[in-house]
Amino acid sequence: MSTFKRRWFACGRCGVQRDCFAWDYDPSPEHCGLPMVETGHGAPITHGVIDDQLEGGPRRFETLGHDAPFIESKSQLRREAEARGLLPVGDRKPADYFARQRRLHMEELRDLGRNVDY
Repeated sequence: MSTFKRRWFACGRCGVQRDCFAWDYDPSPEHCGLPMVETGHGAPITHGVIDDQLEGGPRRFETLGHDAPFIESKSQLRREAEARGLLPVGDRKPADYFARQRRLHMEELRDLGRNVDY
């Protein structure tokens, strides 16, 4: 599988460093009449990092109990919910619950003749 990514190169003769975006199978650029050597060193790009800040900023959460704790980050919200024994809505059902509900719904539509695909 080919990847289009940022690649770092250095000239073996004069030491000039250069970076560019290229496919894995693209040839190395030339400098001083020779192909540059891929060093692979550079700052990693971390676009996939999820921010720990809450959307809308820090605030009190009345859904966590009568005392409405003040929560400042997503990780603090998760820890507070776990300490109180609370689960996200999707975690309360068994793993196959929604698949079974969809199957039963499709069977009902077939039996009643309301689904034109079947």
